[in-house]
Amino acid sequence: MGAWNVCLCIAAVVLTAACGGSVSSGQAQPMAKPSLDGGVPHPGQDTGAEPAVPAGDVPSLDGGPPRACVASDAGDPASDAAEPMAPQYHRASGECCPAARAPGDTFMTGNEGTCMSDSDCEAGVNGRCLSYQTFYCSYDACFSDSDCAPRTPCLCRASPTSESANGCASGSDCATDSDCGPGGYCSPSPSPHYECGPGSGATYYCHTAQDECTNDSDCGWVDTGYSGSNLCLYDTQSQRWACGTLNCTLP
Repeated sequence: MGAWNVCLCIAAVVLTAACGGSVSSGQAQPMAKPSLDGGVPHPGQDTGAEPAVPAGDVPSLDGGPPRACVASDAGDPASDAAEPMAPQYHRASGECCPAARAPGDTFMTGNEGTCMSDSDCEAGVNGRCLSYQTFYCSYDACFSDSDCAPRTPCLCRASPTSESANGCASGSDCATDSDCGPGGYCSPSPSPHYECGPGSGATYYCHTAQDECTNDSDCGWVDTGYSGSNLCLYDTQSQRWACGTLNCTLP
């Protein structure tokens, strides 16, 4: 099919973990995490440090007490070893995201925006003041798939020391391989190979027998940085995976 020109650069930090969040077949173990009371550090204390909660708990998104985190069940997916055509990247199971989060950007002067420090970001959980052309507030939207819409993955920041937000991969049609039926696979489009600036992210879709490709390597993928490369992408119009060009136009 023809080449696609898609601009994925947006200011909001929504997804993390470099365009794919959790794409490993393992399941991350819950960690000791800070408690959130609906606010963020007070002025002069933008350190990200907050009272701890018991290991295995995550903050409540509605201002309630900490709760146990339950990662999405992997179901009974086919073994990668037994399936040579398995996608390189697929989401076998969900995970519990870190609740600890690094402080936002510092030394903010001279630019307009909605915040100047983390203490200005009190409208959600784990508010951080970040900058991308301007300063804006960023919040954690989820800590596990159960916080997102059905069949929508919660994509975690890379580590508790990252300032990125945990976010729901809106627009996805699967969260884990088990959503795609027996032996099915749920993969990110675009793959974690490709990142288009801050805030860019992936959506997750099931593979089907109608797909034209499974991995970027099926399309002669070459790492060309931000100039565009031939990738295996999900086409929402034809509802199948096909080779296409994803251009990344930075402002």
